[in-house]
Amino acid sequence: MAPARRRRWRRRSQRPEIADAPYLIVFRQIPLWGLPGDNPGDTLDGYASYCRQAKKAWHPHLAKAGAQLLLCGHTHRFRCDEPTHERAYRQIVGGGPSLSSGTIMRGKADDKQLIVTATSLAGKPLGEWRISPRRG
Repeated sequence: MAPARRRRWRRRSQRPEIADAPYLIVFRQIPLWGLPGDNPGDTLDGYASYCRQAKKAWHPHLAKAGAQLLLCGHTHRFRCDEPTHERAYRQIVGGGPSLSSGTIMRGKADDKQLIVTATSLAGKPLGEWRISPRRG
């Protein structure tokens, strides 16, 4: 994404209704973070598992804005990447190679916590995460 669009996003993220929101969740098709050995999407070999270029461009903005959760698809397999010393937000990647193996992600929030659950389309639990509000 062009630098001008990132700057606009950053300005918008500072609006009171976003800056003061108790939870900041970002939705994105292609994950910003990959696993060791994953294709970073900036080579001519194979298929991209994540986008290293977008990570370099977006991660500083997400970190500064206080993002807590990044929800992605693209890889056709479910996984959850817990926060690390490099990244304070969790990245959950959903999806499936076919409709029958897709992932459903749900969120329920109140002033005390955000609960995110992931299940298969058949209802098999894949995970549950509890996120505290950013402020208060």
